[in-house]
Amino acid sequence: MESGPQGYHSLFPGFEVGGLTVDGLTKLRQFGPAIPYCANGTRMVQVDFFSDGDTHFWSPWKSCSGDEGRLTVRPGLTRFTFQFRVIGSSALGVKLEFERALPVITQTVRIEVEGAGRVVRGVGLRLRDELTRVLAELPKVPAFGPQELSPYFPGLEIAGFTVEGLDQLIIYGPLVPYCLNGTRMLQADFFNEGNIVFTLPWKACSGHEGRFNVRATLFRFSAQFRVLESPDGGVKLRLASRIVPVTTQGLRASVEGAGPDVHDASEMLSTLIPGLLEQMWYWDEHAYRMMRVVALRAVRMLGSGTPPTSCVSPKRRRTLPENHAFGPQRLRPFWPGLELGGLSAEGLNKLRLYGPLFPYCINGTRMLQVDFLNDGDTTLSLPWKTCSGHEGRFKLRTMLSRFTAQFRVVESAGNEVKLEPMGRIVPVTTDGIRVAIEDNTCDFAGLRLDNQLLRVLARLPENHAFGQQRFNSYWPGVQVGGFAVEGLNKLRAYGPLFPYCINDSACDLSGIDVDGAITKLIAKFPEYQIVGPEKYYPVFAGFEISGFNVSGFHKLQQYGPAIPYCLNGTRRVQVDLLNAGDVVIATPWRHCSGHQGTLSLRSRLSRFTVQFHVGLSEEDKQTKLAYQGPTIPVITVSVQINVDGAGHPVNAAAGILSMIFPEVTMEMWNEQFYYSLSQALHRALN
Repeated sequence: MESGPQGYHSLFPGFEVGGLTVDGLTKLRQFGPAIPYCANGTRMVQVDFFSDGDTHFWSPWKSCSGDEGRLTVRPGLTRFTFQFRVIGSSALGVKLEFERALPVITQTVRIEVEGAGRVVRGVGLRLRDELTRVLAELPKVPAFGPQELSPYFPGLEIAGFTVEGLDQLIIYGPLVPYCLNGTRMLQADFFNEGNIVFTLPWKACSGHEGRFNVRATLFRFSAQFRVLESPDGGVKLRLASRIVPVTTQGLRASVEGAGPDVHDASEMLSTLIPGLLEQMWYWDEHAYRMMRVVALRAVRMLGSGTPPTSCVSPKRRRTLPENHAFGPQRLRPFWPGLELGGLSAEGLNKLRLYGPLFPYCINGTRMLQVDFLNDGDTTLSLPWKTCSGHEGRFKLRTMLSRFTAQFRVVESAGNEVKLEPMGRIVPVTTDGIRVAIEDNTCDFAGLRLDNQLLRVLARLPENHAFGQQRFNSYWPGVQVGGFAVEGLNKLRAYGPLFPYCINDSACDLSGIDVDGAITKLIAKFPEYQIVGPEKYYPVFAGFEISGFNVSGFHKLQQYGPAIPYCLNGTRRVQVDLLNAGDVVIATPWRHCSGHQGTLSLRSRLSRFTVQFHVGLSEEDKQTKLAYQGPTIPVITVSVQINVDGAGHPVNAAAGILSMIFPEVTMEMWNEQFYYSLSQALHRALN
């Protein structure tokens, strides 16, 4: 399908592009079910479609140099939502009229330029053996950085890294030769058969010493090489760019030398907080920088040869079962008061092939590599039971998971082909992990939620003003008025409503007046609150400040409903609070020149989430809240800084700097606001 003007038009001097053409629309596939619903009395249908690389855009180009070609934009995965109006139905089917389309997600967008350089083909280069020789030359335990202990911060000394396991790296999958701007390139994936362990020696001022270890059970990455011809007719490889990770799994950290308690705690924390450990693993890209250094040491002049031939592509694949159980399914104690059963997988037969089959040869053995895709149909399930008598299932589902499997191709009778799994299955990507706990009931039957939502939208005003509408001086020579929003009455609901439940059946929240308790809490907030010493203290030479005066907490507003829920059998409530510019943080200042005044911070809008433990007082059975923190910010908009007492130019400069460097003023606001808020919460509740 063609879009836009098809003649060439100038994009910039010396470069012209033609009209846009879309290919592959007929290869779009439906993703998930079609969802019928009603909007304003009109029957609608919403459905998601996706393309895994078949749909792409291209446009011809030419330059004043006489070169010409094609520019192609191709996403690896794109998903979007269509909405249709149902305008008729008959025995032949339903007639739909297109309403609109909205994007959901787009991944791995690639731009291909044809015609911008000569094509150089890497033919006849036997590269797998050469890379195998490179891997054989990798040192067993390379060291990086000075190995002598040196101070890292007061009381702690560390030395350089050592790495174990690089000698167990192997090539994963086929080699991919290609061309880039006329240069022959080679891309290869590697992964480890054993653990990769990074070790860092440490010593503390207490006399304790030991090692800090970070290990990965699965470490797959891609490396790119330039392929150069050697004088003897062979080839040599040069590492071309950074080594890029594909996936890292099974990260664990341990501390040796600080006692068994610290060792066990570090192992447990690495399991509970994997995100923190990933930051440590990728910290400053040490892992991949070290890999690059080691690879550069190992690459050398290599010989040439011819690749193996006569590879056969398979014609069929083995059928997977619909459900499969792993391990014993009976319940067994896992934690005090909690029993778990064996893991089971549902929907394995709904896995589908992703992309083309990739036959290749390795050491004379015919191989097949293929990617599989799970787009939400496969679920992992785990039964559970607690000492309270409740039981159910944990369910783990991903919106998208893609992984790579390798098979050995074996001939069988009748010219058919048999596949034998080889090695391990290696993940490529996993997105949208969702965990569900089945143990609650929820009934929305008879509730006209769509009508209620329409009433809410009908009450929205056409125009709404925020703040004072008269002009005020903003900085020298510029005056601005208050904000106004037009067209609120034109907002429309998009798609069907998604009702859900929040209460856990394992915890009774009936009779708990959380809204009343929160209203009483806000009423107890002080109008003014002093934080820090009231006496002046020096900040730097000649400049002093005193404690902060925070005002306006009593004007905080509840935003949205208070959400009661249960966590580990404890009743809790979560609520969002809103500061609409009423809270001001001010601190007095004075300078040795004799000037003095007030430095103040104000946010035009800040929204944050607070969680409380919920209980009932023993005396009057009133709802009682307890705050343990933390308070989590949702959004903070337009933090302004004012300097009174130093003259108008200084105050104007402070306002301009707060706009140029918003992160600085945001950090100042967050540090003082949330600390002061926690103090106010504790005082109001106690």
